[in-house]
Amino acid sequence: MSKMHTTQEIASHYDEMLSFLTAHFNRLPASDRACIVGNTMGRPMLRQALAEVQNELTSGLTEVMEILRDRKMLKPHLTPRSAAVMVLGMLHGKVVAELDTDPIHEHEWNQAMLSAFSGLFVIDNQLRV
Repeated sequence: MSKMHTTQEIASHYDEMLSFLTAHFNRLPASDRACIVGNTMGRPMLRQALAEVQNELTSGLTEVMEILRDRKMLKPHLTPRSAAVMVLGMLHGKVVAELDTDPIHEHEWNQAMLSAFSGLFVIDNQLRV
């Protein structure tokens, strides 16, 4: 993201993002991650350790969103951290698709994810407020 200066440049990398999402969920399905979160209930030390890891992930993605905000690419009503949390929440939300008795195809989920992700950004030809 540090090399991108327009939302068109971000969009030009959607195929790479799709490949990343596919590989990511093949390595560790969302349902496995949900079980990890669930296992922290009643285990305060595990919960604290997971919270610290989550904070690192959120902070790292927040830094990326700050770059995009500074380039006036992030919608002005969003804070970088709220955008980061939203993206991570959408990724974790794949557990819903994995549990469904009539699941959508993985490619459909990834396309929907990228569509929602792109909604965080100002379109290049939009008036920037």
